[in-house]
Amino acid sequence: MRKIVIVLSLIFGGKSIYGQIGRIGRDGVELARFDYTIIPSIGDIELKRTSIAFNFGAKVKKGLLGFGSGYDNSTLYFKSADAHNLHNNFTNLHTVRMKIVYRKPLKNNWAFNTVFAPMLSSNFAGSITTEDFAFNSFTSFSKRWFKNELKSSLNIGLGFGTLFGSPRLFPLASYYSEINEKLSFSIGLPRTEVTYKLNDFNSINLNVKPEGLYANNSSDLVLEDGKIYENSKVVYNALKLSLGYNMKFEKNWIASFNLGYIPVSSVTILDNNDNDINDFNTDDSVFVNVGVSFNINKKVKKDE
Repeated sequence: MRKIVIVLSLIFGGKSIYGQIGRIGRDGVELARFDYTIIPSIGDIELKRTSIAFNFGAKVKKGLLGFGSGYDNSTLYFKSADAHNLHNNFTNLHTVRMKIVYRKPLKNNWAFNTVFAPMLSSNFAGSITTEDFAFNSFTSFSKRWFKNELKSSLNIGLGFGTLFGSPRLFPLASYYSEINEKLSFSIGLPRTEVTYKLNDFNSINLNVKPEGLYANNSSDLVLEDGKIYENSKVVYNALKLSLGYNMKFEKNWIASFNLGYIPVSSVTILDNNDNDINDFNTDDSVFVNVGVSFNINKKVKKDE
């Protein structure tokens, strides 16, 4: 068990590779997670999302190899009757995720990290085709060091994927530091966060991060003017600010509650050539997220 924890901790250190690939904290490494999020008003659209994810890691000859899988169900409710009738193809969206993470230790506490994460994202109203697939990939170099048993790390790299909605390139750059036994922070892209540990069972955090959704409509989209679009896409992206509370209610289980604000967001329907069909008017919004995770509560020492 100890070896498994060490491997997972090194691979899925979200602060050092990519914030949503897997999470590690002072309470241990996350093996499984369930989340429910509701955004009641993105303009005239309500978004609900249910997610579940799993992580696993193993040592290989020249490095560390991690595997993960997940499923998201996103529900878009168009409050306008006209929009609902036109775009009910997008009301129930499914995303199936897989990922492979490889980490190769280098000299002087540097490491090379790479992630390949294909996904199926669609309403699955028709047969599965290549239009339902999207790809996420991330490559970075990271360095970690310790001072008085407190960890710091630096991560620099490049990513490609749906983090901001439509697939695109984006930089990865973050710095993480533990100030003392209770306070830590991470600043950069894709996630900036401050965490304060109240005690062994409770912590609070403040974070800023982007969020994206990209899904295919595998059935025909028919508009009022009679135009028919095949394989249209829905694209959602937002900047999320949230205040979170985590509670360890059992040795390996942590519950989380987040209340947040979205100052900027957009929802767009695209045709198969990425031209706008409909760009919805969106407003700022609040959101609520609740989750529960299963963690292995074992810290990794600096010499492991």
